Amino acid sequence: MDKIESQTSFTTFRLKPHWIQYVIDQLPWLVICCGGFLFAGDETLPYREFLLYAATALLAYLTYQALDFWRIEYIVTGEQLVFKHGVLFHSSDYMELYRVVDYQENRSPMQQITGLKNVTLLSGDRSLPKLTLRGIRGSSRIIEHIRIRVEYNKKRRGIYEITNRF
Repeated sequence: MDKIESQTSFTTFRLKPHWIQYVIDQLPWLVICCGGFLFAGDETLPYREFLLYAATALLAYLTYQALDFWRIEYIVTGEQLVFKHGVLFHSSDYMELYRVVDYQENRSPMQQITGLKNVTLLSGDRSLPKLTLRGIRGSSRIIEHIRIRVEYNKKRRGIYEITNRF
């Protein structure tokens, strides 16, 4: 995590998804693409050229997806979480930390094997009610860091949660 001083007493840090998450997400397409190029090399196949074109198109798609994946960045400041993404059209989505109401941590079987996880933040924000931080290292204590900032910002703004329990 890169550390940069923030306006508040908190340090700003940046997270990027681990590259293995891209492999996990695109694994079926990667296998099909490799198989397409492998079988396109067999001169006895009747549809060899079609396989070559299809594998090339799939490779172009996977390249674009890789560029899109590597442009993802999560920046956690003292007051908000910024989600930057996009290749041709760059976007930045902002989630005010005082609006976060719940946290989730999920791991698929492949993520368990590779030591990664997805962290989902649920908020009362209309434009960004749910933000999933994909491919975060499993050893990262990101929820702890965000939770401390959420509680600080709620206290600072005088926001108290009222729950209705049965």
